[in-house]
Order: sequence, then structure tokens, then C-alpha cells
Amino acid sequence: MGAGSGSKVVNGTNADLIVTGEFGHHEILHEVHRGVSVILTDHSNNERGFREEFRKKFIELLAKYNENIEMVFSEVDRDPLEYI
Repeated sequence: MGAGSGSKVVNGTNADLIVTGEFGHHEILHEVHRGVSVILTDHSNNERGFREEFRKKFIELLAKYNENIEMVFSEVDRDPLEYI
């Protein structure tokens, strides 16, 4: 799985399935030709799922060095694309 635009990370890997937020048309054709299934989840929505996990890991890491921070995420953030 590649969050956001994971194409550079996962394109061409040995996989049966790639789940990523964004792939170019020709990257998809390449993977399908290789017999790999591709699921696109929309770039920014794919990244939003990792925010809470990132917050936890980052706070844990800083706590090891006796650093205390507050992380604030937007409550109005949303996908900039609107489907009609």
C-alpha cells in the first residue's frame, strides 16, 4: 500500500494487489499488463487515514527525549475534489 501518490514506491514491485491513492494512467496499464490488480482510493483521502497513527508514533518518539508537544489537525479539512 502506498499512501497518497505511492506510485514511485510500489510501481513494479512483486505484488498481486496494489492499493494506493494515486497512479498515472500508464502506470495502471503497466501493472494490469503484469497481472497486478490496482485499487485507487483517491490521493488525499488515502492520507487522512494515517494522521492519527502518525500523531501517536510522533508523540511517543518525542516522549523518549522528554519532549512534549500538542498536535492539532484541522477539523474542516476535506478532499478538495468534489464528485457530481
